[in-house]
Amino acid sequence: MIKKIRFEPLPYQKKVLQSKKRIILFIGGTGTGKTWLGARWIVIKALQNAGEYLLISPSLKLMKRTLWKEVKKVLKEWEIPFEKNEQDMILTLFNGSRLYGIPADNPDRMEGVHASGAVFDEAGQVDKKVVFETAFRRLRFKNGQLLITTTPYRWNWLKELYDEALKGHEDIDLITARTAENRHYPREEIEKARREMPEWRFRMFYEGVFTKPYGLVYPEYEVVEPFEIPKNWLKIRGLDFGYNHPTAVIWLAKSPEGIWYAYRELKKSELTLDDLFRILKEENIPTYADPEMKQGLETLRKWGLDIRPAKKDVLAGISFVQGLFKQKRLKIFSSLKKTIDELNTYSWKLDANDQPLDEVVKENDDLMDALRYALFTAEGKPSFVYKTLTIDI
Repeated sequence: MIKKIRFEPLPYQKKVLQSKKRIILFIGGTGTGKTWLGARWIVIKALQNAGEYLLISPSLKLMKRTLWKEVKKVLKEWEIPFEKNEQDMILTLFNGSRLYGIPADNPDRMEGVHASGAVFDEAGQVDKKVVFETAFRRLRFKNGQLLITTTPYRWNWLKELYDEALKGHEDIDLITARTAENRHYPREEIEKARREMPEWRFRMFYEGVFTKPYGLVYPEYEVVEPFEIPKNWLKIRGLDFGYNHPTAVIWLAKSPEGIWYAYRELKKSELTLDDLFRILKEENIPTYADPEMKQGLETLRKWGLDIRPAKKDVLAGISFVQGLFKQKRLKIFSSLKKTIDELNTYSWKLDANDQPLDEVVKENDDLMDALRYALFTAEGKPSFVYKTLTIDI
């Protein structure tokens, strides 16, 4: 079957279609046609080279509503014969190419597939780097390309990839686009969003720029290159118990000048108490843990660990850690990727006017809790948090 396909991509979309790099990172604002482009890119690849291809979305619900729907639309518009299996989410083209729908919460579905290409739509919504790593691994055998299309929703593994691209990584082609570059997008809607949204949010969602969210708990922190911790320095740990959600441990050392260094981290789900004990017993240093997990505390103490209940005054503890950062008395080893990821997203809840409330967002905060437990309990002093008193007269 020989068929000419005609469509009119915008200039930045044309760059994506022409790229030969292993990873194409397309970061675009709202309405830049990311899903539209991803669907056409993957169909063209499947038509040019028969093989297996991956369609990845953050969730099954979003997959069915966007990428899966758009790919089927393209196939029909271009009159490409295909068969569909909606239950298993497989599209089989006339030339034998197979396209698999992969929700990001089930990356194991990619295993066993030697893919010739993959598109990862709205990847910035997925915090688990393992989805990207699995997809890229499944492409290695066939030397396939990975197209990532997204808005920069938050700082996570995608920001790391973005930074690597800015440094000139030879395998990554970074292509960006502002909403205004799509001549079809209503200009009045862009200006309305500019007026109504906080600047940081507008720049992320309409200009495709990574900006730190307004309301970060720790907006400024210092990262240093790792070094060997001297044996005579004071060492402590913070522990946030978990199982389904991650267990988090952070190791800290204090220099003679009074500067704390976070030098090691652990963040892992489905870690048993036995597993945790084997890790912690390697270095039996004072460990400050969530006081509400009394059974875990007692068990680890019976097994010989120096483990103590932490102070759990959240606002006072945060205030203390903020002070350490501001005074340059707390620094983070650059090797602590998961800690840095949490620092870049750990935020106060916002009200309807995007003003911070005295309550943190309980999401991706396990190491932040562990950090607070250790430092505030070991060194912090009790403080008062004043509440608003309302009196009716």
